Amino acid sequence: MCAFDNDKECATIYPKVTANNNFIYRDLKDISPKELSYTDIIIGKIIVQGFSFTHKIKIDQNGVNNSIFNIIHNGFPQMFLLEAPSIMLTKNRGEEFKYILGSYEEIGYKVVYHVFEESAY
Repeated sequence: MCAFDNDKECATIYPKVTANNNFIYRDLKDISPKELSYTDIIIGKIIVQGFSFTHKIKIDQNGVNNSIFNIIHNGFPQMFLLEAPSIMLTKNRGEEFKYILGSYEEIGYKVVYHVFEESAY
């Protein structure tokens, strides 16, 4: 089990709330997929600001979303769970969300999604 974040508070709190001390204090964009050992599951969060839509989909090649994709693509875990803000389903008719789902399907994953009401958890 491993976690990484570039937030100093997370680096301080993580070992206090888990039995695991495997925390990498670096920006995700600076982590090579080769540095991470194989894992069965990856959990992450999609950042809306990582995408810019005009007439075509454009992705910041050095952004967090691309980093997450590269880690999953190169590590090919058995499964992954990505949290995304609900606005992705409606912003630009969900094109951004469809693009993300399609990207993971292209590399061999069966992708499903579910909308959760956060206040229920």
